[in-house]
Amino acid sequence: MVDSEDKIAQISVAGNEVSSIPKVNFYHLTRSSLFEALPKLLEKLLQKNLKVELIHEDMTVLEALDKALWTYSPKSCLPHGMKGDPYPTQHPIWLTDQLTHLNGAHVLVYCSLSHPLKIKDCNHYVVFFDDQDSDIVNRTRAQWKVLKDEGYVLAYWKQNSQGKWEEQSSKIKTP
Repeated sequence: MVDSEDKIAQISVAGNEVSSIPKVNFYHLTRSSLFEALPKLLEKLLQKNLKVELIHEDMTVLEALDKALWTYSPKSCLPHGMKGDPYPTQHPIWLTDQLTHLNGAHVLVYCSLSHPLKIKDCNHYVVFFDDQDSDIVNRTRAQWKVLKDEGYVLAYWKQNSQGKWEEQSSKIKTP
């Protein structure tokens, strides 16, 4: 079985080109926190030389993620920059409170859907949402329905009892 981080890292890349069909992966956090799940995914994406823009509307959370990404593993860190840092184009991971495209991201990672997802100028999206926040769960379900009705390629991942990601549902765009 391919784990979801590997599946995301299999984004169709030819040089720096990404597939033209936008795909949105929804990750339902039921066993681990964002701070536990996110670094593993980011590490896989960086191994594929993909740039990431990570969006969360709360600067306090972004500051905590900033610290966590530098220290998540005793063996390595995840190089990144944050809103307010100089030279955003040089950072493989860019943390921001709003969509900017400043680092030329191949993948947009939304860590909260307090606002509707904007499908624009990128072909791969990841949405993390926490099981503990029923308002966010409901907004995410509504967002899934809107994107499904608009014909986007969607996948819904949920953690099993061991904390591993399992694909629960997908919607593939058909011509």
